[in-house]
Amino acid sequence: MKDALLSLDDTQNVLPTSVYPPLESSHSRNTHDASPEVPGDAFFQDWSMKREDYIFCIGYQGDSAIVDGQAKRQYAKASVDELSGKGLFKFALCAALYDKDEAAVRRIIEQYNALSGLSLKSREEIMKLLGVTEPSEAITKTVVIK
Repeated sequence: MKDALLSLDDTQNVLPTSVYPPLESSHSRNTHDASPEVPGDAFFQDWSMKREDYIFCIGYQGDSAIVDGQAKRQYAKASVDELSGKGLFKFALCAALYDKDEAAVRRIIEQYNALSGLSLKSREEIMKLLGVTEPSEAITKTVVIK
């Protein structure tokens, strides 16, 4: 049994590089204008990421947002409804949140509930389920996985 266990050092070269290509840093701090504020909405007031980077972000590492470059290229022009219609609920939710479109968030929740049999009721519940978080000011770079 002891021989079957890998130490942390042994796992560094387990995956072939052709499966996971090297990461490429695309830019540092984004200086675009923030989205206009929706009256009464205290959610995501100041954006530190480009819209497409936030929509296709699959995680964070240190001060970098990790972005799915393939999905970004394939679906960058898709609407919120097109994304959710294809079952890409996380991407659709991120787009709706970035756009501050509460009606779209409600439609995504309804579609997700219909397909999954769940009864999610709030934006916070679906965000938690899909692993969506508000971008942090600590994020200063974007890393695109090709």
